Amino acid sequence: MAVYMVLWKIGSGRRSYETAYKAFVDHLERYDHIEDHELDNVRWISTSGTADQLHADLFRKLNSDDRLIITKLAAGSYQGWINHQVSKWIDSRL
Repeated sequence: MAVYMVLWKIGSGRRSYETAYKAFVDHLERYDHIEDHELDNVRWISTSGTADQLHADLFRKLNSDDRLIITKLAAGSYQGWINHQVSKWIDSRL
């Protein structure tokens, strides 16, 4: 299993921003994941898939005005000031 940090931005030019945002988050929540409620538009996902597979799946809910980046975390190779429970969740999966 790998842990990926997923960051996204739903374009504000959409007719129904709230609907698009909810559809994306609902789709993303099918994965084993955690969020830090102090950080908007960021989730950590644990999956056996690759970054390319995760991107292809999540991008189905986005359009060309939206943004998405997925980066794989590696044990001992990340630092940050995030919620302690999030850190524990990440560490337990790396």
